[in-house]
Amino acid sequence: MIRNNPLPSPLPRRADSGVTLIEMMIVLAVIGVATGAATLGLGALARNDQAEAEARRLAQALGQAVDQALMTGNDQRMTWDVAGYVIGGADYHPLAGAVTLKRDQQTGDAALLLLTDSAAGGPATFVLTGPDAIWQVAFDGLAASAAPAPALP
Repeated sequence: MIRNNPLPSPLPRRADSGVTLIEMMIVLAVIGVATGAATLGLGALARNDQAEAEARRLAQALGQAVDQALMTGNDQRMTWDVAGYVIGGADYHPLAGAVTLKRDQQTGDAALLLLTDSAAGGPATFVLTGPDAIWQVAFDGLAASAAPAPALP
């Protein structure tokens, strides 16, 4: 008769034996992930990049308006005030937070023709001022780019 020999059972764990290395590594990994998430979250709150975001958004909107004018043959116009702007037939875009908008060396009304039937609109520079940063959007009639405003002497 063949006898079944079951595998020997592991030794019972004593109550005062402590924690295993695997358990310790899991706890340390969880603490590390939680600390990293908290650090990244606090860093994002400390940064104030509203002026940068609005400048990049305006540059992108100007570029899209020129593309639209070139594709459709219809003129596009930008109007603005200190708190926001409208490009083409889009809705009014209010600026975020305490960001303000002005055209550098503005004369006349607050309107800019972006494209006509035969030529691009004139160059313009817009300044977006936030609580901690000043950004400018340079528009040459066909393309726009956002960059930090040069420091004043």
